[in-house]
Amino acid sequence: MTWRALSVLAALLLAGPAPLQAQAPAPPAPARPAAEILPRIVVQAMLPAGFDVAAWTADSRYVITASGLARELLLWEVARGIIVDRVRLPTDAKSTIEAMRLSTMVWQPDGRTLRIDGEVLDPTSADLRASRAYLVNINTRQISMTTPRPLAPMAPGEDFQSRMAKWIDAMTAVYGEDADMTREQGLAFLPPLPRSPDGRWDLVRHEKSFALKGSDGRLRPMRAREGLISLMDAALSPDDRRIVLLTGDSENRPNEPQTITPVEVIDITSGRVYPRIEVKGDFDRVEWIDARHYALLPQDDSDDPLDEAADGAPDDVVFVDADRGVRVGALPARCFMAVMPGGVMFGAGLGNCRSNAGRDFGLARLEQGVWQPLRGFAVPRGAHVRAIAASPRGDRVAVALRLANKNHEIHMVDPRSGASLKKLGPLPEVEVMMMSFSPDGTRLWVGSNGTVSEWQPDAPLGADGLPALRDFPVAVLLPQRMSTNGTRLMVGGAYEERIQLVDLAAGTALRPVDFPGPSALGYMRTRPVMWAASTVNGLRLWDQRSGRVLMTISFLPNRRYVVVAPDGRYDTNMGPDSENFRWLIPDQPFRSLAPQTLMRDYYEPQLIAKLMDCTRAGNCARVLHKVPPVTGLNRQLPLVKVAEVRATAPGMAEVDIVATETRDATSGIASGVFGIKLLMNNREIARNPDEPYAPKPANLAEWRSANFTQSGDDKGNRYWTFTVPIPTDGRPLEFSAYSFNADRVKSDTARLRWTPPPAPPRPRRAYVLTIGVNDYVEPQLTLNFAVPDAQLIAGRLASIPGYEMRHASLTTTRANGRPQRMVSDEDVSDALSLLAGMPGDAIRQKLKARGHDVAALAEATPDDIVIISYSGHGHAGPDGSFALVPSNARWALGAPAPQPGAVIDADDLTMWLRAIKAAEIAFIIDACHSGAAVNTPDFKPGPMGDPGLGQLAFDKGLRILAATQADDVALENASLAHGFLTAALGEGLTPEGGPADLNGDQRVGLDEWLRYAVARLPSLHEEVRSGGGPMLARGVRVVMRTPGADAPRTQEPSLFDFNSAPSPVFLRRAN
Repeated sequence: MTWRALSVLAALLLAGPAPLQAQAPAPPAPARPAAEILPRIVVQAMLPAGFDVAAWTADSRYVITASGLARELLLWEVARGIIVDRVRLPTDAKSTIEAMRLSTMVWQPDGRTLRIDGEVLDPTSADLRASRAYLVNINTRQISMTTPRPLAPMAPGEDFQSRMAKWIDAMTAVYGEDADMTREQGLAFLPPLPRSPDGRWDLVRHEKSFALKGSDGRLRPMRAREGLISLMDAALSPDDRRIVLLTGDSENRPNEPQTITPVEVIDITSGRVYPRIEVKGDFDRVEWIDARHYALLPQDDSDDPLDEAADGAPDDVVFVDADRGVRVGALPARCFMAVMPGGVMFGAGLGNCRSNAGRDFGLARLEQGVWQPLRGFAVPRGAHVRAIAASPRGDRVAVALRLANKNHEIHMVDPRSGASLKKLGPLPEVEVMMMSFSPDGTRLWVGSNGTVSEWQPDAPLGADGLPALRDFPVAVLLPQRMSTNGTRLMVGGAYEERIQLVDLAAGTALRPVDFPGPSALGYMRTRPVMWAASTVNGLRLWDQRSGRVLMTISFLPNRRYVVVAPDGRYDTNMGPDSENFRWLIPDQPFRSLAPQTLMRDYYEPQLIAKLMDCTRAGNCARVLHKVPPVTGLNRQLPLVKVAEVRATAPGMAEVDIVATETRDATSGIASGVFGIKLLMNNREIARNPDEPYAPKPANLAEWRSANFTQSGDDKGNRYWTFTVPIPTDGRPLEFSAYSFNADRVKSDTARLRWTPPPAPPRPRRAYVLTIGVNDYVEPQLTLNFAVPDAQLIAGRLASIPGYEMRHASLTTTRANGRPQRMVSDEDVSDALSLLAGMPGDAIRQKLKARGHDVAALAEATPDDIVIISYSGHGHAGPDGSFALVPSNARWALGAPAPQPGAVIDADDLTMWLRAIKAAEIAFIIDACHSGAAVNTPDFKPGPMGDPGLGQLAFDKGLRILAATQADDVALENASLAHGFLTAALGEGLTPEGGPADLNGDQRVGLDEWLRYAVARLPSLHEEVRSGGGPMLARGVRVVMRTPGADAPRTQEPSLFDFNSAPSPVFLRRAN
């Protein structure tokens, strides 16, 4: 809930024409099984409402804060400044909406219970308020309502409306902006905050939360001071793919007369977050025009000309291309705009919702970018249009009028002429808040006077001569969105406490959904999923068949999110060990666990896509294996420290690491210290143990045996000194390190920034190794365009600005139709070993004797870059293992796989790429199943400490571009004379720059080039396929499709780039 929304609430709550109706009793909640211990993610961010009251624990280690507006209680660990837990304050089951302010929080004599007192809106009482009290067991987090104390009389001339408005203004002055009072006035109006029991700290309201103020006067802010994204509205695209989120975090910037409104879009089928767009204007609603475009509507909160409506014309309607994230048009706005399928829009003249905006009260239809009056509908003198809804069938528009005598009418209007087709009313003492059609357009649902009604305009009149109208037994004071799946109606609003559900056949209320503040909601059309969005709870999705929660997505600024399933498994685009969330396990209610504690078992990459797909298929139990229990997990973490860094020679440094075993004082459980990893600028540069030929551990016991480290002293410390090469550009470096405990749980990451002394700069070299394998000892494997692929990549990378070029190639040749020069597995390993620093003269001579000139290859340093490309056959085994297939591989006709002896498997590639110490490494694989090189069945992109190429890509920041997904083939085509991936890369990079300049900055970054190929390859494949021409697969035998088989799949590449920042390497740069 934003500060603007809260201000509006204070006015809206008390201006209703009729009292709230009591809600019909809901069916009882189903019995729940005995609770198991499930971990919970606690997002380290604040809601925008700040907090009212606070209390310290007796030992001064924890602070508890509570907010009446957000209805949330937070437990803070003071020493680390983190949120340990967050709990919702319950509401009265009979309330549809609550506005609450808290005044006191006091410990009870038992030392574990807090009493919180305040007052809440009660439209049924004489002064519109009631007292409210909670008892909170801080150990169990159980919260219950208790008998409140009598309210003190209000001061003469004071009412709840003015008191609540002043409270909101004070909170805005302290935690927000644009308040009517100063910050000092706001602080004086809000409850005082207590001093810590040990006398060391004062609590000070600061930023989104609070800070500690010591005797030295310094403020020590809490780490969790970032705000969650405020969600004003949201809408699901017609193809069920994307949800556009209209945030309430609008900004007024210096020298910018218009408000800036941020808009986010997330692909709810994949978890992809599109680039955020910032639009000039103040918007409150968003509607999709078609599957690609949406409109931002400036429907103002204060929209009644009889009640201080805003002055003048609102901001224009803005149209946005969701694919490109750009504004594509704008038009003057009208009041209460509604969108019909196909993008046709309807609106009412500005006189209906603005002050001093002219005398236009009529209806209009947007035709080819121009508002055309619907002259067939005349708004009576003194009347105002108060709501508009468009039928999904496109055959009618519903218009709600408020007449001069304050009665309401609803008209069914012809969308082309404006002629009134049917009328409902006049409706005395009714105020229509919103309307929505059923999908077939035969029913209109009307939210008014705290209730929801249904009108069937085409049904015959009843025996009493009245229209077919029925009221549903649900209470919704300020409805904002309605949606149906054909059998149920879902109703909610940003100020409601829960989502109301109606059984449309019976007209009865179903059990409401506990989801406070649903500013938007809906049913998906292609999946059995319902969704809702709110600032308090983010975006939540349910299985509409069972009502089971599927996932909850919390949004943070800068396009970041974390998604959590009810069983605790999670995914995030912030990194699986991001500091923006932490774990709480109920059996240790005061212990906040680092995010990586449950990373190995609970981190589920692509969780959104997996849950959406398995829900539709009905096989989630099979696809998502049950997560293991957390009760026996070792939660003790070793403490790691980067003790010292010192230069030993130009371009060389020694790094001292200390890791200390910790032990739980109560249980005696020790963390252990297993292995160590050293990183420079977030990329792995050393590890211990480092056994390149060690077998992959099959179980935890084998892993412990391979990674166990002996204590270096009687205090449980382990010591390492690593000698590592460093860049010679003189820039500051960050060294970091981490270890693991006995259950493979990663420690916290220790960091140390260090600036190397001046040193003579090394030459900056760009090594480009291109490998193309057309010819094989097995004739049936022969390819035509793998060698041209290698030549094309080498040509496109003939020069890279700022680097001395070092080119080498391994390619096959043929003479008289027969293979002549081959590329063996030994050739590839030898070339990679040169880049890794193996003694080179003998290796170069050996490769030269085989016809390969690799004289340019030498040991890469942190000042260099390495780009490797491979074109040829690839193979993925049924276990997900991947291998490159060189010329000497044996793969008999009809055999399911090549013989293992001569292939280059992912373990071989991992060993050599780990040893290469270049600043940037890119690996391009134009081969079948190449996505399996990284995306093995058990791979999770995070600091897991696992073996494999995927883990190495994450740890070292390798950028690996694969021609296909793990289960698909890569193709070459005669018309292109290349493999599709290589053709897309060649197209993207020209001598002048090329279309791979995705951001238009006149430069082409290495990562941009790779991303261009990912975006271009599928459309290139379709273009070539429609034009015909033979295509050959690189890694499988080509077979004819059987009649009736599915259409061939479009080739989709995979880019594995786990770097948080774009590549600093520019392949092209404007002069």
